[in-house]
Amino acid sequence: MVTDKESALGQVTLRQAHELLTLHWPGLNASVAARAAYHERAASLYEHVARVDPDHHHEALFWANEERHAAEAAGAASSQCVRGAGGE
Repeated sequence: MVTDKESALGQVTLRQAHELLTLHWPGLNASVAARAAYHERAASLYEHVARVDPDHHHEALFWANEERHAAEAAGAASSQCVRGAGGE
């Protein structure tokens, strides 16, 4: 089933996803929350690519998994920052 969000994305290739994500990378000075959000969006985009670009299905799933791990790591770092700042 294709969602409205996926319909808006259309037929994004793996290469187009890489290029788009490069343009929207938050940078080294971005907050941990901004980096986590970026990695979540990237994972979602790669999951979409896996569905619509059959020639790159497995590679897109690999990148989606990598981005999910990066988002989780950023989220864990964010939690540690809050705890370290007296947020326990």
